[in-house]
Amino acid sequence: MVAWSSYGLDLKDYLIFLSHERDPSLSNVAISREVSETEPISSESVRIRKQRMKESGFLRPDRTIEDPVLGERTQTEVEAVYSPHRLGLLRQHVLFVDVPGRSALDELKILCDAHPYTHFRTIGYSSGATLYAQFDIPPDAKEVMTNLYAELENRNLFREFHLYDTQSLAKHEADFGKWNLVENKWSVEYGTKSRRGDRLSRIESLWSEFQGSYENEPLEPCGPEMAFNFDELDLALVRELTINGRPDIKPLGPIYDRDPTTISRRVKRLRETVVTEDMLYYDRSVFDLTYPQLMTGDFSRDDELDANSLYWFIRSGGIPFETKASIEDNSFVLFITTPPSVAPEVSEFLWEHTANLDVFQLQLDASFTYFFYHKNYLGDGEWRTDDNYVIDEPLAELT
Repeated sequence: MVAWSSYGLDLKDYLIFLSHERDPSLSNVAISREVSETEPISSESVRIRKQRMKESGFLRPDRTIEDPVLGERTQTEVEAVYSPHRLGLLRQHVLFVDVPGRSALDELKILCDAHPYTHFRTIGYSSGATLYAQFDIPPDAKEVMTNLYAELENRNLFREFHLYDTQSLAKHEADFGKWNLVENKWSVEYGTKSRRGDRLSRIESLWSEFQGSYENEPLEPCGPEMAFNFDELDLALVRELTINGRPDIKPLGPIYDRDPTTISRRVKRLRETVVTEDMLYYDRSVFDLTYPQLMTGDFSRDDELDANSLYWFIRSGGIPFETKASIEDNSFVLFITTPPSVAPEVSEFLWEHTANLDVFQLQLDASFTYFFYHKNYLGDGEWRTDDNYVIDEPLAELT
């Protein structure tokens, strides 16, 4: 774990980070106003301190990239996160289980890189290697995508694939209010079991606290439904925002042959409907958040942990670490990043409360999030779903 002090940062820097992490879209003026409630600071000082955090490597430094679709672009420490269902797309979670070797793994990576609907990929390890991928697809492409997975299986690139569609999504970011800056650790305590000498794990204790206030609310579905009738400019701007959550609007005008006012208005509408969240890139090791896990399982019929309660347990912030779960009626896919000491307790908790649990330790440096690919869209609510585009062309990239 990298200590906060090793970056040469102080309390004001920490308060700036907290404000920036809570809402990465905030301006320096807004951050200054928030931080000044505790420690007086000007917006210019906020700017200087954020720049120092970038130079030290705590925040991701600004950099120029060559996007294969849009060309040269600037990235900052912030990328926008879009909602696939608000674009009329369905997010599929696919586990390609028991990849037999490096060459097969490389082939699956190439497939993900070449496929027009890939959103994310990473590698997980359990009894063997598994490639986990997310595809944001039009609902009427489900059958053709299943045919693609079956063809990959026929090529012996993995033993079997597990497929999950996102029906409801529960997520919560890390709660830094539970981070003790002085002691450099998380303030998450053990509970006590009724039997003498047994400690209630930290996750089980948090679950017990949550149950005391849980009112058995239904979960919120997230079925595909377009927020409005998009055009090519709208979706190109979604890609721009997934590259840089805070793009300079003025230079985009000549690129898209529109005046800056039009670009700004379109971005504002996207921000209110489709691209409503941001991701801040920072050094998670400072907070001991170095153990990412992927877990899949089924809900047990007679256990109090079911689809509804897991959904609200996560949404309520009951788990103080970054947690996301795609939840179906009877099963779930859960992603969580915790300190190494907490990771086994998450596994233990789900093992005790669910069935058919699989736990994968994820390889951080193998994770890759793809920028939104707007050229899949045909217009008038239609996306490309033909076999040649979805199956044949990506497969042609394999050796």
